[in-house]
Amino acid sequence: MNPNPQLIEACKKGDRKAQEELYKQCFSPLISICYRFANNKDDAAILLNESFFRILENIEKQNPNIPFMAWARRITVNYCINEYRKDKTRKKYVEVTDDETLHRYSDTEIELDDSGEYSAEVLEIVKKEIHNLPNTTQEVFQLFILDGLSHKEIADSLGMQKGTSKWHVNNARKKLKEVLKGTLKIISSLVL
Repeated sequence: MNPNPQLIEACKKGDRKAQEELYKQCFSPLISICYRFANNKDDAAILLNESFFRILENIEKQNPNIPFMAWARRITVNYCINEYRKDKTRKKYVEVTDDETLHRYSDTEIELDDSGEYSAEVLEIVKKEIHNLPNTTQEVFQLFILDGLSHKEIADSLGMQKGTSKWHVNNARKKLKEVLKGTLKIISSLVL
């Protein structure tokens, strides 16, 4: 959901109440990005606040033809990547918490249980396998799948070739597909 244009205009004029309202509206989508780069809530909050400060600093430069939230997410992701490079103690993996994310990760057809969701066992196995991916593959995979960056943007952000970014995403998908297919066969055999 994008904030209304009047709110953004008020923020451009330095209206503190408008800035506070914009922060509230942006909080949920942006904090989820920050959590993927942080070790704890405090670190995520720091990343969010610094990112939001940059959003307000550059709000005058925001192209009105680009949806505001897409622009704000991009600033947040770029800030988090820069901080991540500086601080190697931040976590280097992603969290899979829902069925939609699992489907985007696996890029394959997976049978759902009777409720229309993936079983807890499948989600746990996928989480474990994502954690087992090499660090760079995890990072590229996260930026592509969760944050929606293009391969060119990932390559530019991480200082690699565009083809290398594609390789990491394809390698992660291939490994996850293999694990999921094997897991589903085991689960099916246990149920039957």
